[in-house]
Amino acid sequence: MKKIILFSIINIFLLSVCIAQTDTTLQVIKRNSGKTVVIKENKKISIIRFDNSKVTGKLDIVSDSSIALNGDTILLKNINEIRKKTIGLSILGFLSTYLGVNITLGCLITLTSIIAELGINPISVIYEGLFIIITSPFIAAGVIGTIWGIKKFFIGNKYPHTKWIYRINPKPITQ
Repeated sequence: MKKIILFSIINIFLLSVCIAQTDTTLQVIKRNSGKTVVIKENKKISIIRFDNSKVTGKLDIVSDSSIALNGDTILLKNINEIRKKTIGLSILGFLSTYLGVNITLGCLITLTSIIAELGINPISVIYEGLFIIITSPFIAAGVIGTIWGIKKFFIGNKYPHTKWIYRINPKPITQ
């Protein structure tokens, strides 16, 4: 019985590997490091052309030098930038924005309440200055986290043609 279960698991794994290898993909390769990002067909992406027109839709690979989004065929050489958002990146961007705003506002509200309670006198200025020195890294981290989160939540990853090479990985020939 154990051999049958093990045999079935191996067959399912090999079948899924074979199916995954037959997809035609758009490869985005970083020029200086060779890092490769693979975008499969039917994934939602945004394309910005050299004339700054933007097309968003599901990726459909037409040939080895062109793709289609919403029926609009685009040559790879006419693409200025590719943007891809993933659900994980959207969630991470939202959480980063949420935490960054809360940290920044929490520190600023606490500082305001300390100033309001202690007033302005020589002793309180020392405490307030000490609080500002202690919380300034938190405020900076909150602002940076908010900016990064908004960027990732609304824009996603960007692959400009100046730093990335676009290439179609064709389907392997089956016999």
